[in-house]
Amino acid sequence: MMMITFIHCADLHLDSPFKGLKGLPKSIFDRLQESTFASFSRLTDAAIEEKVDFMLIVGDVFDGDMRSLKAQFRFNKEMEKLNKYGITVFVSHGNHDHLGGQWTDLDWPENVIFFAGNNVQQVPFIKNGVTAALIHGFSYETKAVEENRTSQYPVKAGDVHHIGMLHGQAAGYTGHDPYAPFLLQELISKNYDYWALGHIHKRSELSLQPPVCYSGNIQGRHKNETGEKGAYVVTLNENGAESRFIPTCDIIWKEIILDMSTVDRESDLLNKCLIFKEEMREESRGVLLRVILTGKSSIFLSLSAFLLELHDVLNEEENGEDFVYVHEIINDCFPADADGNQSNTGFWSDVQQTLEDSSWIEETLGDLYHHRQAAKYLDRLPEEEMKELIKQAENELLQERFKS
Repeated sequence: MMMITFIHCADLHLDSPFKGLKGLPKSIFDRLQESTFASFSRLTDAAIEEKVDFMLIVGDVFDGDMRSLKAQFRFNKEMEKLNKYGITVFVSHGNHDHLGGQWTDLDWPENVIFFAGNNVQQVPFIKNGVTAALIHGFSYETKAVEENRTSQYPVKAGDVHHIGMLHGQAAGYTGHDPYAPFLLQELISKNYDYWALGHIHKRSELSLQPPVCYSGNIQGRHKNETGEKGAYVVTLNENGAESRFIPTCDIIWKEIILDMSTVDRESDLLNKCLIFKEEMREESRGVLLRVILTGKSSIFLSLSAFLLELHDVLNEEENGEDFVYVHEIINDCFPADADGNQSNTGFWSDVQQTLEDSSWIEETLGDLYHHRQAAKYLDRLPEEEMKELIKQAENELLQERFKS
């Protein structure tokens, strides 16, 4: 088998709007809006530096089916950059940028190969006049591809590398729409040399022999997409596969948990946060930091007012290239002298039972969600945000309880 080297990436989400983050300082929000483009530019630079043969982009190149002209134009420029170095790009579209959307058609350079919808295609990669690999994949023709399409992928045949591209959800994963579902064993049974997956934004290796990998997205888009984001550089030869992860994100989301049982004064909390901030700083990259306060706190009653000021102080003069901006401080601690037995009786017990069942929130907001005019401006609260609101409400009630 001929040796080939390629980049496996997915879920670029170019021109992501970063909803709910407009409260950030303008300079940081503007950079966040550019971060998907900056990340992808870093990735194409890496492809050139690594001298790869081709790049696989496994779905959701664009953030929406109404692909912005800006996103298409910027993507096209990166394709032209790769074309100058003879790097082929295989692209499949996912649920976000499915083929049923609307956009302005651009002329694409000859190195770009788009997979069609409805059925799995097989496309050869030619190197030095010889077929070095067969790439198998498909694009979403509509947003919701709900059927399992693994039966359409042919079993490997012949002495040539076989690579599968699949934008879908493996059995057992949650948190994403269950589109193009599949079982791991179904992929392994095809005897492919590599499976390049997309749709799940968390990097994950489902199998090593053969490699079945989610590369994750190239740039975190919200607080729940923490840590390094990027792509894999993969080499296939007669001995098997070797891969390594390369980070690309321009802004990285991080989270720290601070145990308040070791904090006796407000000034201690400030100093600890300042130390954590410097430990989180990244050279030439921005950091959006979430601080979670946990444990028993001797300063619980004064925290509510202090945290408002703390947030402002921590973010002073944070607008450089390597900024660390605290976008959220979550007060998840409780009073040091809280009596667990009393909290489970009477009125407080009723409050806790109410908070544990969030169905009343949906009922309360139901009229707004179904209002003829208001509905088009409202998105339903994600489960994580719902939990945070409930926790915030519980914390406020705790403060009132212990003040009295």
